[in-house]
Amino acid sequence: MKDRESRTGEKKSLTRLIDVLRLAWPYRGTLTKAMIALLFAGAINLSIPELLRRLLNSASFDILMDYPLTIGAALTGIFAIQGIAFFLRSYWFGVVGHAVVFDLREQLYRSLLRKPLSFFDEQRTGDLISRINADTNMVQDVVSTRISVCIRYIVQVVFGIAFMATLSLYLTGVIVILLPLLVILARVLGKKLRHLTKEQQSALGEATTSAEESLSGIRTVKAFTGEPLEVERFVSKISSVKELGFQRSRFAAFFASAVNFLMNVSLVIVLLVGLHSVSLERLTVGDLTAFLLYGLIVAISFAFLASSIGELYQASGAAERIFETIREEEEHSLDEENHERKRAIGGDGVTRVQFREVSFRYPRRHDEQALAHVSFEVQRGEHLALVGPSGSGKSTIMNLFLRFYEPTEGEVLFNTEPIGQLPLYGVRAHIGLVPQDPLLFADTIGANLRYGAVEASEEQLREVCDQAAILEFIDSLPEGFETYVGERGVQLSGGQKQRLAIARALLTQPDILLLDEATSSLDSESESLIQRALYQVREQCIVISIAHRLSTVQNADKILVLHRGSIVEEGTHQELIQAGGTYHDLVSYQRLME
Repeated sequence: MKDRESRTGEKKSLTRLIDVLRLAWPYRGTLTKAMIALLFAGAINLSIPELLRRLLNSASFDILMDYPLTIGAALTGIFAIQGIAFFLRSYWFGVVGHAVVFDLREQLYRSLLRKPLSFFDEQRTGDLISRINADTNMVQDVVSTRISVCIRYIVQVVFGIAFMATLSLYLTGVIVILLPLLVILARVLGKKLRHLTKEQQSALGEATTSAEESLSGIRTVKAFTGEPLEVERFVSKISSVKELGFQRSRFAAFFASAVNFLMNVSLVIVLLVGLHSVSLERLTVGDLTAFLLYGLIVAISFAFLASSIGELYQASGAAERIFETIREEEEHSLDEENHERKRAIGGDGVTRVQFREVSFRYPRRHDEQALAHVSFEVQRGEHLALVGPSGSGKSTIMNLFLRFYEPTEGEVLFNTEPIGQLPLYGVRAHIGLVPQDPLLFADTIGANLRYGAVEASEEQLREVCDQAAILEFIDSLPEGFETYVGERGVQLSGGQKQRLAIARALLTQPDILLLDEATSSLDSESESLIQRALYQVREQCIVISIAHRLSTVQNADKILVLHRGSIVEEGTHQELIQAGGTYHDLVSYQRLME
């Protein structure tokens, strides 16, 4: 059983590695050059011991004794050529690795933004960010380093052992390496390499912040159809990561090739010392030198090969996580990026919305009915308020309007069309959302306002900000609309963030305005101003609001009182007060608490 599981695991690992290699296929030209450089450098590496053995054992040994410096210089030249080949191999594999991880990150990020909201209900944002960063880094390491290292050392181990088998196995020896020089070189070059790595990680951190913001605020992104904007922003940031990666690969390639060059030069020095010993008849020639060189090659190759195979298996696990995420069902295709944001649903847009016997259960809570046979209708120019205790189904109705989820039973209609049959972007482009805890991105006030209406002019910004009672505050700031709001709008108060969110929603000129406790953080004066603005706005759209503070819905044309997923009362404020039911009790309780 364990053997079968082991074979299955190895087969899966191999499959994932093949998937990774497929990502490199578009860069096969660069890969081909890298493989040629790898084999060329490896061939030189393996040919040197045999060449030396033949020279040392040949009748032309006197030439070596007469011209040791010339022969040493010739061998140094060969090693220099080999060093260039190593440099090109490392650099080209590095370029492919960074290009592949750029493509993979973009593909993964696009895929994440296309996932339905139910996917994010089951995933941790930190884990998704880890897949974008840490897992893709491991895949990059496979393409840029591990595969080439494994091929190189497998070739050297196989051929090195084969050549050693033809020699005397009892020979031993010690090869002296110029350790001090290598240590100094490692410290100097390593410091520069760490600096480049730090810069790259810093750039990657900025990209991670951008991704984490959009994924943690996925409701806002989807409500404003901001997926294309988020992809563009993320791609811009990881482009700098890619360029820094190219620089790092170039320097790392120089580091590796320089160390390899010095190690081989040390062998030349050992050879010269050995020739001196031979002239004194202290050593035999040829086979001893070749055996020692092959032994060194095989020993080093084995050590690196064992380490690389372990890292290949780790990378396979990371690749599996990435490809599993990409294969998850997607909500829609970003091929609609160039769609008309106000795609026509009818000649006049959405003039009526209707819930028709809608029931719903959340995917992770099948035993709990979030909505049960809910029906209502509201038309343009009307304000519908949803009230009721927490968990009564108010937010669920908002989620179904935005098609964050699909009804379990029944249907939601825009005009006369079920929204499940309409393009997803077409549905959301007609809706403006003001959530209870609005998300502001780490950008300027103007950029946050334009999130759902990129082409809006400053005149339009000022108009909606005046309606949202925030214009006076913005004008008081030294940089006005160019003021930076901080991460998640940390430099603004809760009320200021809410008013900006209202202005942002109004800027999209929605047919349906969804307000989820949109004035909960406002003082009475600001709330009164916004209620007056919303009263004017509803002449051009449908307003649907959730409110726990019932004073904010007194002027609504219709109030739905929900309890445990069902509508238990329906009417105007006065009608419901006179009915003396649940709504009357809620109002009385709030007055008592005040």
